[in-house]
Amino acid sequence: PENFSGDKKKYQAFRESLLLHFEDNAVYFEDDRKKISFVLSFMKEGEAVAFRTDWLENRVDAQQMGLDITNTYGSWPFFTDKMEERFKDSFEKETAKNEILTLKQGNETAQAFFEKFEEKKRWAGYNSRMNEEFLVSLLRRNMNKPLVDRVIYGGHIPRDYQEWKQELIRIDYIWREREKEKKGSEFGRKPN
Repeated sequence: PENFSGDKKKYQAFRESLLLHFEDNAVYFEDDRKKISFVLSFMKEGEAVAFRTDWLENRVDAQQMGLDITNTYGSWPFFTDKMEERFKDSFEKETAKNEILTLKQGNETAQAFFEKFEEKKRWAGYNSRMNEEFLVSLLRRNMNKPLVDRVIYGGHIPRDYQEWKQELIRIDYIWREREKEKKGSEFGRKPN
């Protein structure tokens, strides 16, 4: 993971990076205290330093008072709850819901569009099963019209979100490859 400054916009990525690291080293990180220390070691600037300092001071105070910190300052769930309270963007979901409505393909490849779309979809809390019709309607509205038309008039209309995604990416790729070939043949050669 990269160092974390406390920037709410970067919190989710930081948290996901940590979870991946913990999965890769599951045996070492069985101990909650090791996880907590590991995370705190990446909090070196900004609001994150204040969180780290508060956490460490509160833990020391609790220990000096003779309190059992097993379920508080020695607990991963307690620690993650405190991190969420401090760093999670409480408007992230609403922001993502607004952004996914206006996200347009423009000159991007379908693949690049879907990378952004999937991220916004996840942050907004949408999933392909529960929000299928809505997501497909967004694709039909926000992807380039000629591309959507090729899918619709291609003889097989996709049944679900996943099929729409695959077909849009496939047709966009084919179209872009043909455009490269056309440009290459204009100059009497084929592209490499």
